[in-house]
Amino acid sequence: MKKLFTLAAIVALAMPAMAQDIMVVNTKDGQSVKYSIDNIKEIVFEDSQDVPDERAIDLGLPSGTLWASMNIGSTTEAGTGLYLSWGETAEKVSYDEDSYSYEDMIMTSFAGTECDPATVLWGSRWTTPTKEQWDELIANTIMQKSNMNGVDGLKIRSKTSTNFIFLPYCGQMIDSSLSDAGYGWYWASTQGSWNGSTNVGDYFFSAGTSNRMSTTNKRVGQQVRPVQVPKKK
Repeated sequence: MKKLFTLAAIVALAMPAMAQDIMVVNTKDGQSVKYSIDNIKEIVFEDSQDVPDERAIDLGLPSGTLWASMNIGSTTEAGTGLYLSWGETAEKVSYDEDSYSYEDMIMTSFAGTECDPATVLWGSRWTTPTKEQWDELIANTIMQKSNMNGVDGLKIRSKTSTNFIFLPYCGQMIDSSLSDAGYGWYWASTQGSWNGSTNVGDYFFSAGTSNRMSTTNKRVGQQVRPVQVPKKK
Protein backbone atom coordinates (compact mmCIF):
# COMPACT_ATOMS: atom_id res chain seq x y z
CA MET A 1 0.00 0.00 0.00
CA LYS A 2 1.32 3.43 -0.98
CA LYS A 3 0.69 6.66 0.90
CA LEU A 4 1.05 9.86 -1.11
CA PHE A 5 1.84 13.29 0.28
CA THR A 6 1.66 16.19 -2.19
CA LEU A 7 3.63 19.39 -1.89
CA ALA A 8 0.47 21.13 -0.65
CA ALA A 9 0.25 18.68 2.22
CA ILE A 10 3.88 19.26 3.06
CA VAL A 11 3.36 22.99 3.15
CA ALA A 12 0.32 22.53 5.39
CA LEU A 13 2.36 20.47 7.80
CA ALA A 14 5.03 23.14 7.78
CA MET A 15 2.63 26.04 8.46
CA PRO A 16 4.01 26.73 11.96
CA ALA A 17 7.40 27.39 10.37
CA MET A 18 6.54 29.09 7.08
CA ALA A 19 9.87 30.90 7.00
CA GLN A 20 11.59 27.59 6.41
CA ASP A 21 11.84 26.16 2.87
CA ILE A 22 14.16 23.22 3.52
CA MET A 23 12.96 19.76 4.53
CA VAL A 24 15.42 17.84 6.71
CA VAL A 25 15.23 14.04 7.01
CA ASN A 26 17.13 12.70 10.04
CA THR A 27 17.98 9.00 9.80
CA LYS A 28 18.56 6.56 12.66
CA ASP A 29 22.28 6.30 11.86
CA GLY A 30 22.74 9.99 12.62
CA GLN A 31 22.72 11.25 9.02
CA SER A 32 20.74 14.30 7.89
CA VAL A 33 19.52 14.75 4.32
CA LYS A 34 18.21 18.14 3.23
CA TYR A 35 15.77 18.85 0.39
CA SER A 36 14.54 22.18 -0.95
CA ILE A 37 10.73 22.28 -0.83
CA ASP A 38 10.78 24.01 -4.22
CA ASN A 39 12.22 20.82 -5.75
CA ILE A 40 9.79 18.38 -4.11
CA LYS A 41 6.77 17.31 -6.14
CA GLU A 42 5.41 14.61 -3.84
CA ILE A 43 6.42 12.18 -1.12
CA VAL A 44 5.40 8.53 -1.43
CA PHE A 45 5.51 6.06 1.46
CA GLU A 46 5.54 2.42 0.34
CA ASP A 47 4.81 -0.67 2.38
CA SER A 48 7.98 -2.79 2.33
CA GLN A 49 5.77 -5.80 1.59
CA ASP A 50 4.93 -4.25 -1.79
CA VAL A 51 8.54 -3.74 -2.89
CA PRO A 52 9.95 -6.74 -4.82
CA ASP A 53 13.04 -8.33 -3.30
CA GLU A 54 15.60 -9.17 -5.99
CA ARG A 55 16.73 -12.17 -3.93
CA ALA A 56 13.31 -13.83 -4.36
CA ILE A 57 13.34 -16.29 -7.29
CA ASP A 58 10.17 -17.69 -8.85
CA LEU A 59 10.72 -21.34 -9.75
CA GLY A 60 7.13 -21.88 -10.87
CA LEU A 61 6.16 -23.95 -7.84
CA PRO A 62 2.48 -24.88 -7.37
CA SER A 63 2.22 -23.01 -4.06
CA GLY A 64 3.81 -19.86 -5.47
CA THR A 65 6.62 -20.05 -2.92
CA LEU A 66 9.69 -18.03 -3.90
CA TRP A 67 13.17 -19.24 -3.00
CA ALA A 68 16.08 -16.97 -2.09
CA SER A 69 19.02 -16.73 -4.45
CA MET A 70 21.58 -16.96 -1.62
CA ASN A 71 22.16 -18.37 1.84
CA ILE A 72 21.59 -16.47 5.06
CA GLY A 73 24.82 -14.61 5.78
CA SER A 74 25.99 -14.53 2.16
CA THR A 75 25.90 -11.71 -0.38
CA THR A 76 26.44 -13.91 -3.44
CA GLU A 77 24.77 -16.98 -4.94
CA ALA A 78 27.85 -19.17 -4.38
CA GLY A 79 28.74 -17.76 -0.96
CA THR A 80 28.75 -20.04 2.07
CA GLY A 81 26.78 -18.00 4.57
CA LEU A 82 26.27 -18.72 8.27
CA TYR A 83 26.51 -22.10 9.98
CA LEU A 84 23.55 -22.20 12.34
CA SER A 85 22.14 -24.72 14.78
CA TRP A 86 18.44 -25.51 14.43
CA GLY A 87 16.39 -22.59 15.75
CA GLU A 88 19.39 -20.32 16.38
CA THR A 89 20.24 -17.04 14.67
CA ALA A 90 24.00 -16.63 15.17
CA GLU A 91 27.17 -18.62 14.54
CA LYS A 92 29.13 -20.13 17.43
CA VAL A 93 32.69 -21.14 18.23
CA SER A 94 31.59 -24.72 18.86
CA TYR A 95 28.44 -26.62 17.96
CA ASP A 96 28.42 -28.95 20.93
CA GLU A 97 25.84 -29.97 23.52
CA ASP A 98 26.90 -27.28 26.00
CA SER A 99 26.38 -24.45 23.50
CA TYR A 100 22.92 -25.53 22.36
CA SER A 101 19.77 -24.55 24.23
CA TYR A 102 16.91 -26.16 22.32
CA GLU A 103 17.48 -29.90 22.61
CA ASP A 104 14.25 -30.49 24.50
CA MET A 105 12.18 -27.83 22.75
CA ILE A 106 9.05 -29.21 21.11
CA MET A 107 7.97 -27.05 18.18
CA THR A 108 6.32 -28.27 14.99
CA SER A 109 8.09 -25.50 13.06
CA PHE A 110 9.98 -22.37 14.09
CA ALA A 111 9.16 -20.63 10.77
CA GLY A 112 8.41 -16.95 11.30
CA THR A 113 9.22 -16.99 15.03
CA GLU A 114 12.02 -15.37 17.02
CA CYS A 115 13.93 -18.63 16.47
CA ASP A 116 13.85 -18.25 12.68
CA PRO A 117 17.15 -16.85 11.33
CA ALA A 118 15.53 -15.96 8.01
CA THR A 119 12.88 -13.83 9.71
CA VAL A 120 15.24 -12.32 12.29
CA LEU A 121 18.05 -11.48 9.85
CA TRP A 122 16.13 -10.81 6.61
CA GLY A 123 12.79 -9.52 7.84
CA SER A 124 9.20 -10.71 8.23
CA ARG A 125 8.73 -11.59 4.56
CA TRP A 126 11.27 -14.41 4.83
CA THR A 127 11.16 -17.75 6.67
CA THR A 128 13.22 -20.91 6.87
CA PRO A 129 11.49 -23.47 4.62
CA THR A 130 9.42 -26.22 6.18
CA LYS A 131 9.88 -29.86 5.22
CA GLU A 132 6.77 -29.53 3.04
CA GLN A 133 8.30 -26.62 1.15
CA TRP A 134 11.50 -28.59 0.59
CA ASP A 135 9.46 -31.57 -0.61
CA GLU A 136 7.62 -29.31 -3.07
CA LEU A 137 10.94 -27.99 -4.38
CA ILE A 138 12.34 -31.49 -4.88
CA ALA A 139 9.19 -32.68 -6.68
CA ASN A 140 8.79 -29.71 -9.03
CA THR A 141 12.28 -28.73 -10.19
CA ILE A 142 15.24 -30.18 -12.05
CA MET A 143 18.27 -30.77 -9.83
CA GLN A 144 21.81 -31.39 -10.99
CA LYS A 145 25.28 -31.06 -9.54
CA SER A 146 26.97 -27.94 -10.89
CA ASN A 147 29.73 -25.41 -10.28
CA MET A 148 29.46 -21.67 -9.87
CA ASN A 149 32.50 -19.42 -9.63
CA GLY A 150 34.66 -22.40 -8.69
CA VAL A 151 32.25 -23.61 -6.02
CA ASP A 152 30.60 -27.04 -6.26
CA GLY A 153 26.91 -27.20 -5.50
CA LEU A 154 23.45 -28.03 -6.68
CA LYS A 155 21.72 -26.14 -9.48
CA ILE A 156 17.93 -26.23 -9.08
CA ARG A 157 16.11 -25.25 -12.27
CA SER A 158 12.49 -24.35 -12.83
CA LYS A 159 10.45 -26.63 -15.09
CA THR A 160 8.44 -23.67 -16.38
CA SER A 161 11.09 -20.97 -16.98
CA THR A 162 14.82 -20.34 -17.17
CA ASN A 163 14.96 -19.35 -13.49
CA PHE A 164 17.19 -21.28 -11.11
CA ILE A 165 18.87 -21.16 -7.72
CA PHE A 166 22.25 -22.53 -6.70
CA LEU A 167 22.92 -24.27 -3.38
CA PRO A 168 26.66 -24.31 -2.64
CA TYR A 169 28.06 -27.38 -0.93
CA CYS A 170 29.18 -26.06 2.45
CA GLY A 171 29.24 -29.13 4.67
CA GLN A 172 28.20 -28.90 8.32
CA MET A 173 29.83 -27.90 11.60
CA ILE A 174 30.12 -30.61 14.24
CA ASP A 175 31.61 -29.39 17.52
CA SER A 176 34.29 -27.01 16.19
CA SER A 177 35.16 -28.80 12.96
CA LEU A 178 33.82 -28.62 9.42
CA SER A 179 32.56 -32.00 8.23
CA ASP A 180 31.48 -33.34 4.83
CA ALA A 181 32.45 -30.16 2.97
CA GLY A 182 31.66 -31.78 -0.37
CA TYR A 183 27.95 -32.06 0.38
CA GLY A 184 25.02 -29.73 0.92
CA TRP A 185 23.23 -29.56 4.30
CA TYR A 186 20.30 -27.16 4.59
CA TRP A 187 17.90 -26.82 7.50
CA ALA A 188 14.15 -27.10 7.38
CA SER A 189 12.25 -25.24 10.08
CA THR A 190 10.31 -28.36 11.07
CA GLN A 191 11.26 -30.56 13.99
CA GLY A 192 12.13 -34.06 12.85
CA SER A 193 11.25 -37.42 14.32
CA TRP A 194 13.70 -40.20 15.08
CA ASN A 195 13.03 -42.92 17.65
CA GLY A 196 10.72 -40.54 19.49
CA SER A 197 13.47 -37.97 20.11
CA THR A 198 12.72 -34.24 20.11
CA ASN A 199 16.39 -33.46 19.56
CA VAL A 200 16.44 -33.79 15.77
CA GLY A 201 15.50 -31.38 12.99
CA ASP A 202 14.60 -31.97 9.36
CA TYR A 203 17.12 -30.97 6.72
CA PHE A 204 17.76 -31.21 2.98
CA PHE A 205 20.79 -33.22 1.93
CA SER A 206 22.46 -33.01 -1.47
CA ALA A 207 25.21 -35.19 -2.88
CA GLY A 208 24.63 -34.43 -6.54
CA THR A 209 22.89 -37.66 -7.46
CA SER A 210 21.07 -37.98 -4.13
CA ASN A 211 18.82 -35.13 -3.07
CA ARG A 212 16.52 -35.94 -0.18
CA MET A 213 15.15 -34.99 3.19
CA SER A 214 16.50 -36.48 6.40
CA THR A 215 16.95 -35.66 10.10
CA THR A 216 19.98 -34.84 12.22
CA ASN A 217 20.91 -33.57 15.67
CA LYS A 218 19.66 -30.02 16.08
CA ARG A 219 22.91 -28.73 17.56
CA VAL A 220 25.04 -29.16 14.39
CA GLY A 221 25.72 -26.10 12.25
CA GLN A 222 24.10 -26.05 8.81
CA GLN A 223 23.03 -23.55 6.16
CA VAL A 224 19.67 -21.81 5.79
CA ARG A 225 18.15 -20.96 2.39
CA PRO A 226 15.11 -18.70 3.01
CA VAL A 227 11.75 -18.77 1.26
CA GLN A 228 9.05 -16.19 0.74
CA VAL A 229 5.33 -16.78 0.27
CA PRO A 230 3.79 -13.81 -1.62
CA LYS A 231 0.81 -12.13 -0.01
CA LYS A 232 -2.54 -13.03 -1.50
CA LYS A 233 -4.03 -10.12 -3.44
